[in-house]
Amino acid sequence: LPVMRAIGVPQIAAWLAGEIEADAVVASGAQATRNYAKRQFTWFRRQPPPEWPRVHPNQESENIDIDIVFASLLRK
Repeated sequence: LPVMRAIGVPQIAAWLAGEIEADAVVASGAQATRNYAKRQFTWFRRQPPPEWPRVHPNQESENIDIDIVFASLLRK
C-alpha cells in the first residue's frame, strides 16, 4: 500500500503491532521527517537558478539562441 510509505506510518504500524514502544515511534518518526527534509533541500539545491532561461526540448536550436538573447536583455 502506498500509504505505508508515508512519513511516520511504518513506525505507527510497528507500534500498533506491538513491535516498538511509543517513545521509539516518536523518535523514529522525527528522524524520518528530518531525513525527508534533507532530501528536499538536496533536490532544491541541485535545481538551476530561476534566472536561467528555460527552453522546451522540441524547440528549434536557432529559436533557442534568440530566446536566450532576449531573456538576457530583458533582465538588464
